[in-house]
Amino acid sequence: MVANKNRIPDKWFEEILNVATEWIVVVNVQGEILYINKAYCEFLHTTVEQAIGRSV
Repeated sequence: MVANKNRIPDKWFEEILNVATEWIVVVNVQGEILYINKAYCEFLHTTVEQAIGRSV
């Protein structure tokens, strides 16, 4: 695999999503949470660790 020098690092995307004030959640086809940002966790009164893997 050839590295793309112009590609934004994945860590940057995570930081961008976590500073967003909008609620962001990514689920798989089974409805399990794969990613949830801090804003959504605050709304749900939970933590990222508690939310990952749970069903929506």
